[in-house]
Amino acid sequence: MSVDVNRGRFAFYPENQLIGVTAGEQPARTLLNELVALGIAETDLSVFSNEAGLRLLDEEGFEHGWLGHFRRWIQSLTDEREEWRTYGEALASGQSLVTLQIDRRSAAYQDALDAYHRAGATLIRYFGPAVIEEVD
Repeated sequence: MSVDVNRGRFAFYPENQLIGVTAGEQPARTLLNELVALGIAETDLSVFSNEAGLRLLDEEGFEHGWLGHFRRWIQSLTDEREEWRTYGEALASGQSLVTLQIDRRSAAYQDALDAYHRAGATLIRYFGPAVIEEVD
C-alpha cells in the first residue's frame, strides 16, 4: 500500500469525507489496509499525523497565507471551528487523522464506517455538503 502520511493538502471544507482519529500511525495503517482491502482507491485516502499533519490541517490558516487564514476565520463563525480544534488537539497528542473521500450514498460507505469502528477510531464524522454528521 502506498498511502503516504501527510501527503494531503489544505482544505477549506472536506466535503464528502469520512474522517476519524486513530491512536497513532500504526492503527491508522491497519485501518488503511482494511479500507484498501474493501476496494477503496488509495487516492481517496489520506493520513495526517504529528507536526507535519498539524501544519497541513492548519487550524488557524496561517500556514497557507492570508486566504487560508481568512477561510479559517470564516469557519470560526460556525460549528466547523470546533471540529478543526478537536482534530488539531488529537494530532498534537500523537494521534492520527484518517480521511476517506466517499459519498454518503455509496454502497461502500457502511463497510468503510464499520472498518473505522473496528480500528477503534474516535471522533468519526462525515462531512457532507454543508453538514457535519457525527457517526461515532
